[in-house]
Amino acid sequence: MFNSSSVSFGTSNVFKGCGDDVFYAKLDATTGINEAWHSLNENVVIFPNPSSTGIFTISDELENAEVEVYNVLGAKVYSNASFQNTIDLSAQAKGVYVIQFKLKAQTYSQKIIIE
Repeated sequence: MFNSSSVSFGTSNVFKGCGDDVFYAKLDATTGINEAWHSLNENVVIFPNPSSTGIFTISDELENAEVEVYNVLGAKVYSNASFQNTIDLSAQAKGVYVIQFKLKAQTYSQKIIIE
């Protein structure tokens, strides 16, 4: 774990079992990041990732958030204006996708994988 007064890098028990390439960076408010959205980023966990079924569970409640999923070509393959904790992408092909949450003019994106 690396720590300084404004930046932390390390691993978390939340991400155990997600693979060796998972890390997080935690920045304090002096970085200019919106504090409320910064807190949200820390709490969003998508599991299982990768998924063998194409069904993903989102750990954080993102009420009023718009959720979109894009394939590697940039085509939107899923959209839901009222967030639910489970996203079913079982009809999609195996591959890498980007899930994007939009809330109050802020955007959070993460890579998800269907095996």
